[in-house]
Amino acid sequence: MTVILRARADITLDAFYRVAWRGEEVRFDAEALARMTACREAFLGLLESDDSLVIYGVRTRAGTNESLGRS
Repeated sequence: MTVILRARADITLDAFYRVAWRGEEVRFDAEALARMTACREAFLGLLESDDSLVIYGVRTRAGTNESLGRS
């Protein structure tokens, strides 16, 4: 069988067990992939819209509030 992920609610302990212990395959539903793509594009747009925006672990080093700067 294949674990099909359509939404966050599909990521359950049972699904984890089936994949990690039973070796079942995992597949993302087309709508889930489209939603992930849209969210990624929105996030990248947010980053591009404001260079002063501090997002821990994205624009800072882990464990600090020190900016990574832009190359």
